[in-house]
Amino acid sequence: MTLRSSAPPFDPSAQNVYWTLALGVLAMAGLKRFEKENGLPGWQGIVWAGGCAALALAANTDYNAIGVIIICALYLTRADRKRQCLAGALLFLFELTAPLAFVLVWFYNGQRGACSPLQKKAFYWFYPVHLLVLAGITNLLL
Repeated sequence: MTLRSSAPPFDPSAQNVYWTLALGVLAMAGLKRFEKENGLPGWQGIVWAGGCAALALAANTDYNAIGVIIICALYLTRADRKRQCLAGALLFLFELTAPLAFVLVWFYNGQRGACSPLQKKAFYWFYPVHLLVLAGITNLLL
């Protein structure tokens, strides 16, 4: 059995987010490949990442070049969570609620929280159940 999609893998008018993520991974690979001994990116890595961002813009990917730039910024600030939160929140200002996610990351202490088996099940089921509830509400309204 094969799965088929009516959408072509590349549509010149707009790409899905996977293209942005793939170019972001390529940009991070370039930044890592050309990283200096002190951990800072070399000029070749910056040019490589800039090329990936330009390609994202030219291919009209989801989030365009800013998507690749955000991925690179989060990668470059990975050693300092506070700087990463600030960079992420500032670069996501064009989204209404996205910067709020970095508030939670700011206060995360890196430790897994303790929860009861009931809480564990509730957290496990919350996401699919709330999507079903929202789908049901949408179907009732439309």
